[in-house]
Amino acid sequence: MITIRHTRADGTIADGTARGDGTDQHLKAAGFWFSRNLPDGPGWYVPRSRDKAASWRVDDAARRLRDAGFAVTVEVDNATPGRAFADAEAENSERAEARAERAATYRSRAAEKSAAARSRFEEMAEGWPIGQPLISDRARSFHKKMMATDDRAHREAGKASYWDGKQAAAEQGRRFRESVPATLRRIERLEERERRLLRDFQYTETCASWRADLAQLRDELAYWRDHVAQAEAAGVKVWRPEDFTKGDYVKVWGQWVPVLRVNKKSLSIPWAHLWITGSRVYTWEEAHANPRGRKANGRLITDTLPYDRVRGRASAEEIEQVVRGD
Repeated sequence: MITIRHTRADGTIADGTARGDGTDQHLKAAGFWFSRNLPDGPGWYVPRSRDKAASWRVDDAARRLRDAGFAVTVEVDNATPGRAFADAEAENSERAEARAERAATYRSRAAEKSAAARSRFEEMAEGWPIGQPLISDRARSFHKKMMATDDRAHREAGKASYWDGKQAAAEQGRRFRESVPATLRRIERLEERERRLLRDFQYTETCASWRADLAQLRDELAYWRDHVAQAEAAGVKVWRPEDFTKGDYVKVWGQWVPVLRVNKKSLSIPWAHLWITGSRVYTWEEAHANPRGRKANGRLITDTLPYDRVRGRASAEEIEQVVRGD
């Protein structure tokens, strides 16, 4: 008997399979992967199915297996909330650190092999007279070994570069995920999703699965809001509408541009095509004098700049001093 089980805490797992029983092709077709690291031992699971309601893959796998003659039962619990979001993030951090350490080990090993092969090639090349013809079998054999050693050095150097990139991705990915600008954008998306949940399911408040979705979403929102609050307490600046007035200058992509209007979620600035490759400062006067930056009705063409993209603020007087070179 094969049991396809789903809980938010553990995700979707198929129990009761055995090596060579013919279930693998059907489970693969339904999107299951095999792993030796599941809590109850080797088995099949659906990637990225934890902390979510069961997906269509559960019924798809059950249908495929039953059509192939297997006895299948399905157990789904969508009502019980999954892991606390803080625990899930801690687990993700541990896995990222483990990936970085593993990549560093592989990179170091490949770099050592490359250096050893390069050293051996240079020794062999020093013993090869310049202009030596490949006349004898011994000369051809020696030359073949020498070039194979050089190829091995380049091959291992490529592996070292590959694992260096993997290590950097594991380390930088976590830093980017926890950066304040990225977190602010994530909070905005989560708030939008919360509003959508409340709007779309306003008539199904008794649905246990809906309540679990909402509880997990609010837990995640609370986690990231607390993360931003801690960052602010540590001195990180979070820009808001009250920090700007019309006529100020905002720093974006290394340049200073005028603030044309202050909005709730963004700043209105001159059309980016006019200043993106220009000087360090694009002044208010330049914005109004450039005919390319106006619509047919004479109004300025503007772009919006979300507050999470802001990198600095200056008054018109401070920018005037910069322009004068004071």
